Amino acid sequence: MDLQPSARSCARPRRSDVSLKKTTWREMSGKQRGLTAVVGAAQVALTAAAFRDLVKRPADQVNGPKLAWGLALLVNWVGPLAYFAKGRAAS
Repeated sequence: MDLQPSARSCARPRRSDVSLKKTTWREMSGKQRGLTAVVGAAQVALTAAAFRDLVKRPADQVNGPKLAWGLALLVNWVGPLAYFAKGRAAS
């Protein structure tokens, strides 16, 4: 009796078995394109608002170095949300 598992059952799936294809803009439906555009515009607007606030706010009203927050704002969604939540000192 063979107690070894078969090579077929333990084999990892080949890349061709896993769907890694990225959807292009032309392949998206109109609804998907619209949602992508809205989410993208919201992310850009949030980042722009955070940068504007950071530039206009005096350094003593920012928790931490302004340069560090400026770099953090480049991280999509996370940076601007973190800045608005923790980066601004209470006035």
